[in-house]
Amino acid sequence: MFPIDKKKAAMVIISKMGKHQEVKNEESMESGDDSMATYQAFAQDIMQAINDKSVIDLANVLKSFHEMIEEMDEVEDSKQ
Repeated sequence: MFPIDKKKAAMVIISKMGKHQEVKNEESMESGDDSMATYQAFAQDIMQAINDKSVIDLANVLKSFHEMIEEMDEVEDSKQ
């Protein structure tokens, strides 16, 4: 199985959600951690869905997050 580039995975997930958001570079992130950037992107999407009071948008974000976690689990399982 191929290793997952978390930054690319986050961008694919965001693009699947149909949102045009700017993804910050590693240098601009406080922690400099790709996984933190991914979680922050999801958190921003969740907050936006809540602010918009959109159940559908929130469900899509949660679905995408769940898919990302499943992919990460599969990668971990393949390493063992």
